[in-house]
Amino acid sequence: MKFWKCTLRFWVSKTTYLIFRLSCCIDISVGNVIPIDWIYTPILVLYSNQQQNKMDGIDEQQQIFTIRNCLRWILIYETCFPMLASTINPTDRFCRLACVFLGSDSLFLTKEIHDLLELCFKNVIKQEREINFDKKIEGLSNFQDFYTQLLEQYQGVSYGDTLFGNVILVPLAQKQNIQYKKTLWSEYMGAVQICNVTAEQCICDIKLFLEPPEEDMSLLTCYRRAIVNNFVRKDSVLFTIAKHHVEIKSRKMAIGIFKLSHKQRQHLSVVFITLNVLQILLGFGMTSSSVYILVAMAPVLHTEKAEIDFAFTVTGIYGTHVIFHWIIGIKMCRKSIKQAHKYKKYKRPTAALVLCRYEYRNNSDNNIALCEKEW
Repeated sequence: MKFWKCTLRFWVSKTTYLIFRLSCCIDISVGNVIPIDWIYTPILVLYSNQQQNKMDGIDEQQQIFTIRNCLRWILIYETCFPMLASTINPTDRFCRLACVFLGSDSLFLTKEIHDLLELCFKNVIKQEREINFDKKIEGLSNFQDFYTQLLEQYQGVSYGDTLFGNVILVPLAQKQNIQYKKTLWSEYMGAVQICNVTAEQCICDIKLFLEPPEEDMSLLTCYRRAIVNNFVRKDSVLFTIAKHHVEIKSRKMAIGIFKLSHKQRQHLSVVFITLNVLQILLGFGMTSSSVYILVAMAPVLHTEKAEIDFAFTVTGIYGTHVIFHWIIGIKMCRKSIKQAHKYKKYKRPTAALVLCRYEYRNNSDNNIALCEKEW
């Protein structure tokens, strides 16, 4: 009896061993059988085929069918199983979804795919604080090259699509590497011109692009140039970003000028006018910060002729309309800027009136009267 019991135990243990040896199941400690982001595989295959020029012979309807179902599953996965979805880094998820724009020139324009993409991107943006494009991204050598591809595609085939524009905007957040902003604003001005995403259409919090203030002068110069040359749409998020950062920097410069001694400002004004540095400081448009710097410079001009020369120099750079905003601006900031009182004290409004008459000579005299009354 004991013999049969021992034989039975041996047979059971041996059978169990063979079953586990032949099983396809493995212990979780061994690792993943498939990648953790396997649900994005059809998108990655599409992107890979595009990069390797293997798109010939692939049926477009089949592509739409595959990507549409892939995005459906991603949306279900992220909506119904958020804990599982959170195991995939949001930066990786963002890049995987962005591959749809690069996998085909028109696939993202299909309505259902476009709508699904938008919902998926909004899910990713909920974890915006964790998005970091400087980290190692699985499948990408570096994000800079990938972002350049996105900009080229956006500039070439986006037709001003707002969702694609939002994807372009995400790497422009102030916390991200400044190189992405420089790439857009200095090398892809065509993309800047096309971008029509407004503050209401932006899927990110606009404060992400405004805080903290930009300090890089080369980027600020790109902002200013885009606004001066009307390369950026005035109702777009990009215009808001550029104007915000340039104005803050200009106010700081104006405050710095006010703190200089009278003699220092005399020397500084000569340099500014001679080298046209005023264009660099003020060329971004007619804003209150332009007024601050002009008011700061005005008191160093001791003669009426010098004042007129100064005013016409500014006019030659920015156009005659600037001076009217200068006059109104002085009124607005007179209480807060003591130098405005000092300028009024000199009682030399000649240049302002000359330019005002030049600007409105063919119009009603009401504007001239308004300026004369102000002065």
